[in-house]
Amino acid sequence: LPGFAAYAERCREAMRIPQAAFCALEGYRWAFRSVLRLHGYRFVKLMQRPLVTPTLQLHGAADVAALPRTAQGSGRYVVAPYEWRLLDGVGHFPHLEAPDVVLGEILRWTKS
Repeated sequence: LPGFAAYAERCREAMRIPQAAFCALEGYRWAFRSVLRLHGYRFVKLMQRPLVTPTLQLHGAADVAALPRTAQGSGRYVVAPYEWRLLDGVGHFPHLEAPDVVLGEILRWTKS
């Protein structure tokens, strides 16, 4: 991807900031540790409730971290209007990889 080397360098610089790596990983640590604790149990229960907010799900067709075929069934967790859009040529970070496409999709969706 054009500009990836510059983006990767900015990420390396950011991770050298004291405590940045710790903060970036804290969400993952919490997710694994908290499941056995009361607040983690409550969180899991809340996450099992369906969304009642209209939802637009944009997903990169080239995403190898969250495969499109796995994410495509997410609409079953939404009881409000739901729309799934698969973005060709886009990976795991659509807002960074194709910001104009993402903006266009959001504007289109909000007008509908």
